[in-house]
Amino acid sequence: MDASLLTAPPALRELATGDAPFAGTLRAGDPPQLWTDAASFAASAAWAAEAADHLLTAQDSARTDEGTWVVLPHCPVRLTDLVERGGCRSAGAITTVIVSALRGAAQADALDADDGRWWVTAEGRPVLALTGTSSWREETRALLERIAVDAGEAQAELIHRVLATIDDARLLRREGEALEDEIFREAAAAPLDLAPPAEPMTPAADPLRRSPVARDTRGAGLLADIVERVVDGAIADRMRGAAASAGAVIARIRSRRSSAPTQARTVERPRTRQRAVAVAAAAAAGVIVVGVLWPAEDGDPVEAAPRSSPAQASTPGAPQPVPAEASPAPTPTGDPLHAGAALIALLAECDDDDCRTSRWEAPASAQPIAAASEEYEVDLVDEYGGVAALRVTGQDRTQIVVIVRQNDEWLVREVYDLADQP
Repeated sequence: MDASLLTAPPALRELATGDAPFAGTLRAGDPPQLWTDAASFAASAAWAAEAADHLLTAQDSARTDEGTWVVLPHCPVRLTDLVERGGCRSAGAITTVIVSALRGAAQADALDADDGRWWVTAEGRPVLALTGTSSWREETRALLERIAVDAGEAQAELIHRVLATIDDARLLRREGEALEDEIFREAAAAPLDLAPPAEPMTPAADPLRRSPVARDTRGAGLLADIVERVVDGAIADRMRGAAASAGAVIARIRSRRSSAPTQARTVERPRTRQRAVAVAAAAAAGVIVVGVLWPAEDGDPVEAAPRSSPAQASTPGAPQPVPAEASPAPTPTGDPLHAGAALIALLAECDDDDCRTSRWEAPASAQPIAAASEEYEVDLVDEYGGVAALRVTGQDRTQIVVIVRQNDEWLVREVYDLADQP
């Protein structure tokens, strides 16, 4: 094999031109990236772009045994769709769109490009993709006219001046920079929020979206909510008491851990990113609750067998009960964030190969998830129908866990360190 060839990151899904600016393969990473055929991208005027931060341009190129690829930022949504659903109404977001329109127009004019469409990267940055057969200038004009409806008086007046400017390439070159200065004086730019509008809910409606303080003090409620997601109502009623007890155990374990000095974490995570905070002790308690009360094959709930205690001495010579062989907890189902966090917790509890391989798509590839060996967090990086990428952030290591849905359950496909990716 040619030593210069790269091994591509795991494929998440294939994207057609309706799902992305260019057809290609979305590959795992943080964030994921789009790998498109180099020959196809060469037909775009963006191939010749340099230092054009508001055009969709190549981040990298790669040569594998399957060919040569251009690596592009993942653009999960078109800007027109984001505007229509109300994602650009704040003054900061409006500034971002106006300035992007000015710069993107100037950069497209410099390449003599006529066709293109606006997309938004996973980081919330608008970029003009110079592809397709529709006029980017007409789309830009329509976008600006639409956001002017939500803008304040001062920003609306600036938008109308931008509309006149982008229609004249010479005027754009002459006055674009001064106009930008006025736009920034009115409001600082802010990344666009890609999260879809949330439905109204009570604070307890989704336990994984509570504030960190609420998560720390409501362990029993968290377990009860998880229980109700994975079992039917009758069994859930019987499990509430067990969940409350588990919550007390979690509080004690956390108290012991918090008594030791720890280094404060100062990195802020994006508020729009879905997050499951998976403390290993809490996950273990959740697995115990779900595992011991899971319905038997005949549908009746299985009673939890009493656990022996060091304080309970057995009578010498008395017959001892033969412990029943424990069955493994079921592989998690449901949405990828909750199911993935539960799956990672189950794997963290595995102490033999049979337990571990039963939760991998390819048993021969099974391995421990090193980042989940102690306290850790699980973030949903992205989901793609039957495949999802989760980031597991441990105390000393961060890994990506790719999970795949098969027969209504989630299995691990691959685990890798972020630093392993090209």
